[in-house]
Amino acid sequence: MTAAQIVLMRKEGEGDHNAKPVSRIISSGQRMMRMIDQLLDVTRARAGGFQMDFRRVNLMDLCKQAIGEIQLAFPTWTIRHDFAGELDGAWDPDRLHQVVSNLVSNAGQHGRPQGEVSIALDGRDPNVVTLRVHNGGAIEASLLPTLFDPFRRSSRVRPDASRGLGLGLFIVQEIARAHGGTVEVSSSVGDGTTFVVHLPRRASDVPTPGPLRRP
Repeated sequence: MTAAQIVLMRKEGEGDHNAKPVSRIISSGQRMMRMIDQLLDVTRARAGGFQMDFRRVNLMDLCKQAIGEIQLAFPTWTIRHDFAGELDGAWDPDRLHQVVSNLVSNAGQHGRPQGEVSIALDGRDPNVVTLRVHNGGAIEASLLPTLFDPFRRSSRVRPDASRGLGLGLFIVQEIARAHGGTVEVSSSVGDGTTFVVHLPRRASDVPTPGPLRRP
C-alpha cells in the first residue's frame, strides 16, 4: 500500500495521466485491509468481546467525520442528516465511527440506486442517544431473522454494491452491545429500511481513561 501510494504521488507529480493501474492497486489493498480488520473483529468478539476505550465524545462531530469520508468515496450518494438534543456521552469513538460507517455504507450500497440515505441523532433523552439510519430499499423478509449473523449476505445484491464478507452488521451489533446498547431494524417496501441504535451515555460510570474489556 505504501509503495503504491508513493508511485502514484510520483506519477501525479510528473503529470502522468496513466496512473489508473496504481489507483486500482491502492483500492484493492484498502478493500483487503477492511476485510482483514472485519475478520479480526469477529475473532475478538467470539474470544470474549472488544476492548473498549471509553472517552468523552460528541456524537454529532463523529457522525459528520464519518459522513464526510463516505461522501469522498461515494460522491454520487445523497446523505442527509438531522441532529437534535445533547449529543455528548462517554463512548469508544473509534468503534462508534465504525458503527456509523458500516450502517451508512450498508444503506447506500443496498438501498435504491441513486437514492438518499438519511442519518438522525436524537439526544433529547438524558440517559440515551438514539442513532437512526434510513434508506428507501427493503430487506428480504426471509433475511431479517438472521440479518445480524456473521457471513450472511443477500443473494440479491446490486451490481454496483460492495462484495463484502457479510460482517458489517454483526460488528455493529457487537459494538452496540459492548456499549450496553442495542440495535434493531425495521424494513418494508413502503417505508424502506431503518436501523436504530440506542446508546447509553454512561456519564456516571465511566472509569479513568484506558482499555476496558466487555464483561
